[in-house]
Amino acid sequence: MTLSNYQIQTIDLDYLAININDANYTGVAAAVTNRKTVIFGQQLLGSLYPVGNIASSLVNQQNLLLTQTDNDSTNITGVGPTAVFYKSRVNPSQSLIRASFNLLENTPQSTAWQQSLNQASRSSPIQVGTSTNWSRVSCGYYHTAAIQPPSLYAWGLNNGGELGQNNLTNSSSPLQVFWSNAWTNIYAGNQFTIGIQSPGTLWAWGYSNNGQLGLNTVTPQLLPSKIGQLNIWTSIGINGLGSSVLGIQSPGTLWAWGNNNYGQLGTSDQNNYSSPVLIGIITTWTSVACGYQHAVALQSPGTLWAWGNNGSGQLGNNTTTNFSSPVQIGVLNTWTQIAAGNYHTVAIQSPGTLWAWGYNQYGQLGNNTTTNFSSPVQVGALSTWTQIAGGGYHTVALLSNGTLWTWGWNNYGQLGNNTTTNFSSPVQVGTLSTWTQVSGGSYSTAAIQSLGTLWMWGNNGSGQLGLGQYPATVSKPIYGL
Repeated sequence: MTLSNYQIQTIDLDYLAININDANYTGVAAAVTNRKTVIFGQQLLGSLYPVGNIASSLVNQQNLLLTQTDNDSTNITGVGPTAVFYKSRVNPSQSLIRASFNLLENTPQSTAWQQSLNQASRSSPIQVGTSTNWSRVSCGYYHTAAIQPPSLYAWGLNNGGELGQNNLTNSSSPLQVFWSNAWTNIYAGNQFTIGIQSPGTLWAWGYSNNGQLGLNTVTPQLLPSKIGQLNIWTSIGINGLGSSVLGIQSPGTLWAWGNNNYGQLGTSDQNNYSSPVLIGIITTWTSVACGYQHAVALQSPGTLWAWGNNGSGQLGNNTTTNFSSPVQIGVLNTWTQIAAGNYHTVAIQSPGTLWAWGYNQYGQLGNNTTTNFSSPVQVGALSTWTQIAGGGYHTVALLSNGTLWTWGWNNYGQLGNNTTTNFSSPVQVGTLSTWTQVSGGSYSTAAIQSLGTLWMWGNNGSGQLGLGQYPATVSKPIYGL
């Protein structure tokens, strides 16, 4: 037999693993040259090497001896059933995979193997399935929700019932939320989810310890439950780490519920609320965004307001004083879009300049520093920014030409630039100019392209990247990784 008769397991975009057993090894060494590769026979006692090339010495037709890496010297001999250990590219000290195989079969024999593949973090975009009709996506703490009109899907962590499946089972594959086929927008939080259905009804499910479902209860809900009877909800603001919710009803009233320990609901107090509470009497609110413990909102014709925790200057009013009711940020009325991370805020002004403020330890403000700012600072000099999203400690944005840019914390590869290095100024993700919608989760990122394909990257510890539908094997060697 030749190498081409043996399948290759695709572990990550940078890694190959070649199954060979009782084979003619001719050509194998050449195939793995200049690759981050591990070759295994009947048993591996070692692991995937996170750096360096593997120069292999293949001996003994029944057992495999692998020796000498660029930075290590390890002898691996094979006896009995295959046991393979892999290391994370993001965190080389973390073992991700331990699995058993029957090497004579073309499919893995271990559920653990498949689950580990599904849960490996990614530092560059990888497509979720093959569908081309995704319209909206939202990343939460450790789960993701997205809409294929008119249906809703969710995946990842399900400890609070946030997947809407009437159970508490995690899923690394998108699962349809079988409750309605009229979903128009979706918002993923910290173990809970909120969605809007046509013609404007509001639904919530998942964890509710602080009343964040708005259902006048702190009891978790495993299926979508309707919040009140109104059908005039237009937008919602939640954060992937927090449990506070703000929402706007037509014609522009602002409502809040959930955790209020820093006054982030804007109710002039610090009491939690388990059902929607009206914030003031103004009817000109147009959009709202939530950080972990602060909120930011726009009023027509474009004034900017914020409230809640201000310990890092995330309210933008040049102080670090907390506020439990809305305070205006500056006097401009040219703000057009807002987003919030855990402790930082990002906003776009007409005609398209980008501004940020708040916590900046990881460079998430994008102004080439790691210094906190308590008032808006411009990100670069471009005036063509069209969309922004706040991750936990990173920021995602689109330019008018459809290019995708990220910056900030990158420990899990959530910036998508094939590194785990933090960046304090915008860095482009790939070269495509077809991105149309972005979402930042606590440690992951999602984006949709113009053809309706969905892509994700970053932390995948609970399967929140949705890669479970991907086959773990291919039927022929892949050398181009």
